[in-house]
Amino acid sequence: MNATKLKLEGDALADFTGFLPESVNWGGTVAWRRVTVIAKWNYRGEQKAVSYPDMGPDAFRYPQPRMQLDLSLDVRLARRVSLYANVRNVTDEIQNEFAYGPQTPRHAREFYHGRFGRPFTVGLKGTF
Repeated sequence: MNATKLKLEGDALADFTGFLPESVNWGGTVAWRRVTVIAKWNYRGEQKAVSYPDMGPDAFRYPQPRMQLDLSLDVRLARRVSLYANVRNVTDEIQNEFAYGPQTPRHAREFYHGRFGRPFTVGLKGTF
C-alpha cells in the first residue's frame, strides 16, 4: 500500500497549482496453480488544477475525488506461454471536475462530467 497526504504551504510567490494533495494506492495478488489475479485500487483526492479565468480572476478547475479499480488476470497455458487480460476502471467511475472562484454560486460549479468506460487488453504472452 502507498499513501500520500501533502500539506502545501509557502509565501505569496509559492504556486502549488497542479499538485495532488491526497492519493492512496493499494492492491493484492492471488496466485493459485496456473492462475494469477491482481487487483489494484487508486484513490485521488480533490486537486486544485489550472487557473480558469473565464470564471473570475481567482477561479480554478478542481478534479473531484474518485476511486478506481483495475484488475489483471494471467493464466499460464504452457511453460512459456500465458493468456492475459487487463481491465482498467472496472467500476466505470465517472470523472467530475468543477470550475469556480469565490464568486461562483454552488449550482454553477460543475465544469466537466466524463465517462471513459472500461478499457481492456487481452493477449498471449511468451517467454523465450
